[in-house]
Amino acid sequence: PVNMKAGYNFRVNNLPTDSTYTITETTLPPGFHFNKAALSITDGTGKDSTFKAGKTSTGTIESTNTEYTVTYTNVYELVDVTVKKVWADSSDLNGIRPDELELTLNGLPDDVDAPEPEITGADTNTWTYTWKDLPKYDNDTEITYTVSENSVPTGYEVSGSPANSGGTITNTLSTGNLKITKEITGLPDGAVPEDL
Repeated sequence: PVNMKAGYNFRVNNLPTDSTYTITETTLPPGFHFNKAALSITDGTGKDSTFKAGKTSTGTIESTNTEYTVTYTNVYELVDVTVKKVWADSSDLNGIRPDELELTLNGLPDDVDAPEPEITGADTNTWTYTWKDLPKYDNDTEITYTVSENSVPTGYEVSGSPANSGGTITNTLSTGNLKITKEITGLPDGAVPEDL
């Protein structure tokens, strides 16, 4: 394999004819994906018919004194990932909602650190978390990012975790039923007040 930087050329001279050759672009850095390959053939006898350009370019050299040039174009793309964090707790009725909550971004390529998310709406019932400028591709495969809440605050139940970009994670206040029984003793039969 040959590692090449953008704008670099790699040239091989004096290859024998009637042999098949293959050029393949393999691993791409995070954020890049294959866009196109262009093939140009220069010789004095016309274009060889077998060479085709693509992520893998292959063909048989048919003519002597022929120059084949394959140009690869890769595109670098970034994306933002946004999720909403909804608090279903009647605007913090019980006063137990935390002041901050950590969400985890999943799907980052190896050796890429997650940036700190931007958080808006923290004084409302809907917080918005946005991670900006993330690689869209990892080795030419589009990344599916998810966001998860790994530590649920005491007194809440979580739903919607993990969430895809554009999704919602909801924390709902845990509630229960309370049964109260009143027992009156020491009164004569039929002497229970009517307002009890």
